[in-house]
Amino acid sequence: MSGPGPNAAAVRKLIDRLLDRWPNHKKTAAQLRDYAADIRTLADRFGLDRVKAAAEEARIRKSFLPEPAELFELLPPIAEHAKPKPPGPDPNCRDCGGSGWKAVPGPDHRVTRCHCKAPAAIAKSAFAPDIEPFHTLLKEAVDRIKTVDPLPYDPKRRAELKERIARDEADKEARRQRTKQEAAIREILPSLPTETGDEAEPETIQ
Repeated sequence: MSGPGPNAAAVRKLIDRLLDRWPNHKKTAAQLRDYAADIRTLADRFGLDRVKAAAEEARIRKSFLPEPAELFELLPPIAEHAKPKPPGPDPNCRDCGGSGWKAVPGPDHRVTRCHCKAPAAIAKSAFAPDIEPFHTLLKEAVDRIKTVDPLPYDPKRRAELKERIARDEADKEARRQRTKQEAAIREILPSLPTETGDEAEPETIQ
């Protein structure tokens, strides 16, 4: 949970707007504190403007108070100017000398693109800023779920389940027996009406 920052008031306003939009939520006071902390974490890691955009999208798509994980899924993509630039060529590369193009052996003096990368780009992958916070957020969610007490064991529930399964099996067996009996009766008495009131057509005597 992050401390007060320059956007603390704006984040608080966003949380109030979410709660005002979905006032019929069932969260307790403790759950609301955790909810507010998770919203602040989203704003700190992914930007307040993106979280606001996700909240506006939730107003259209969601009927209930969106959880932080749902807001995370609704985050808009990063603007093109904010995306990390692709790594440039290695200025110390022996093949291209930092130009990004290297000569191809042969009499026609052709060149091809060199696949070298600048050392700084290799040390820090361009995808790390997006993937690592996502893994951290999931880990925090799993750890929080583990703190929830499971439902108490109820021995009656197991017995009730067994009884319901036994009743279902007995009903199926009874239906199978009725079907067999009806089939046998129709073979013996073709003109006997069935349960639906349909009568078999009489056989033609030739």
